[in-house]
Amino acid sequence: MPKPRIIKKLKWAAVADRNPFPGPSKLTGTKAQGLAFQNKVGRFLAGEIDAKRLEGKLYSDLWLMFEDCNGSGFAQPDHFLLQPERVVVFECKLSQNSRAWPQIELLYQPLLAHLFKRPVIGIQAFKRMRYEEPQRPQVKTNKRPLEFHDGAIWHYFR
Repeated sequence: MPKPRIIKKLKWAAVADRNPFPGPSKLTGTKAQGLAFQNKVGRFLAGEIDAKRLEGKLYSDLWLMFEDCNGSGFAQPDHFLLQPERVVVFECKLSQNSRAWPQIELLYQPLLAHLFKRPVIGIQAFKRMRYEEPQRPQVKTNKRPLEFHDGAIWHYFR
């Protein structure tokens, strides 16, 4: 898996008006399972918003375009929740993965903070827990309302 782009000296960012990589893409195997899990998390979040247990507007698979000192680029957070005082970005993985954090912290957080002019907190949602991370807060799905803290892990296995 390639390393995520690191935003340096961001010049501008915007919502992309198109998919920068159009064309048919038939996913199979682990990639298809990962997308299915990502969609499951999105449906859960949308259901929480519909039930008025979660505040904000959910965006899923939205392409962002930007330019920094390394040139132009695109990014696609799995989900982000635009709330009045903050943005919550979710990176979904089938298995807990330390590579999610640079993607969240060095790519998505700077872009979303620039776009929406408010703090951005990052959450890694995963189906399979691989190791303990006692220093990180955890999202508890059985607790209402859901509480999101920056750098939290969410073992979502419904």
